[in-house]
Amino acid sequence: MQVLPAQLQDALTRGYNDIALFSEVLLGLPMHDGQKKFLKHANMKVNNLVPANRWGKSITIAVKHIHHNFYKVGVGRGNTEAHNRTQYRTANLAPHSDATKPVFDAIKAIMTSSFPIPQEDGSMINNQCQISWFLRDEGIRNSTPYLIPFINNTEILFRSTGEDKGDSIQGKNFGYISYDEGGRSNHLEYELDANIIPRLADLNGHLDIVSTPDMRSASILYHYELFEKGVNHEPGYYSQEGSIAENIFLLRNNPTYIEDETARLKGNPLLDQVLYGKFVFAGDALYPTKDIMASKSDDLTGGVRYQKGHEYVVGIDTAMGEDEMVYTVLDVTKFPYKV
Repeated sequence: MQVLPAQLQDALTRGYNDIALFSEVLLGLPMHDGQKKFLKHANMKVNNLVPANRWGKSITIAVKHIHHNFYKVGVGRGNTEAHNRTQYRTANLAPHSDATKPVFDAIKAIMTSSFPIPQEDGSMINNQCQISWFLRDEGIRNSTPYLIPFINNTEILFRSTGEDKGDSIQGKNFGYISYDEGGRSNHLEYELDANIIPRLADLNGHLDIVSTPDMRSASILYHYELFEKGVNHEPGYYSQEGSIAENIFLLRNNPTYIEDETARLKGNPLLDQVLYGKFVFAGDALYPTKDIMASKSDDLTGGVRYQKGHEYVVGIDTAMGEDEMVYTVLDVTKFPYKV
């Protein structure tokens, strides 16, 4: 590995445990406060980031991939020769192959000092990467499935899960996996349990699910459950929302973005999703999110769950006045009927 200039040695040492420092000093890429927070705290087995549109999730993922490959995070460091010879890889997944390209493009731009950074005066500069020599240019695969290799026997794989639910990463171990827009997958629970999380075991790696919530996804309830586990500090989970107000770089270039989007989406429940990374459910107008999640609980407060082969009649008082909406479900399979 090439020796860094003396003034960068401190950053090289501290950068192993401080990814934001690694980004700002060694990659020449400043991060906004929301990104710094995620880079600092997202070190659980499953980390959930639900960012607003244009929050900067692809850049955050790109930095983590470069960092993990640079240091081979998870590989023992006691034997330098063995450490250098050990093969190491990370993976960036997405439900569709075209969704893996933003992170691929961001990594190439960062490593070649061509990533644009808006300045306060409205001008634009590029990052100045101090470890550009780390990239192995001749091994880059610029068509799907994308691949970025580095000089220390490491590489980043880019794979879609839409075709095989993550089977393409079977038989490999990874130090880090990001699932870009994982919340949009229709099979998120199966993919995590069967194909993704087991691939992290050998190196005690972690998974980042970085995805704006999508009410149309078949996995939105499971995505929300994972997020709530992090909010409630369950062991092995971390969760963070990402407001567009945190992205000072976007707002330097487009200072009226929040006001413009607020006006454009006035009255649209998607406003909270687009600008603040909030979960929005299609039924929110009738059923609050907490009630939707409670319906999955085993606690029915005295009720009986649906039974296959039974016949039911549902009656609804839509409460056109000021009283509450009321639902009644009758099991009419046999007399006497049961409520």
